[in-house]
Amino acid sequence: MRELNLTKEQHEWLNEWLERWGEWVYSGRLEKRMSSVIAKFMESVEPGRVMTRPMCNDDDGMLISQVVDSVMYIDKKAFGILLSYYAHGSSK
Repeated sequence: MRELNLTKEQHEWLNEWLERWGEWVYSGRLEKRMSSVIAKFMESVEPGRVMTRPMCNDDDGMLISQVVDSVMYIDKKAFGILLSYYAHGSSK
């Protein structure tokens, strides 16, 4: 199987969107009543964090969440890393 690599520009574009999505998720904009895996995960997040990063709009956030949800079914560890890094700001 051939390994796929992103160009620097593709990586920067993707990272920017994931950072905006991470702030959107952490802000609580993802509706809790939805059966989203991310919404269930975010129920354990501590309240009261001040937003300091740019955030995507709700339409973009929902679209990205659907894609990220699908990652969980392929690789739960990768899903956890995405949430830890982008939504919770954990270090690399």
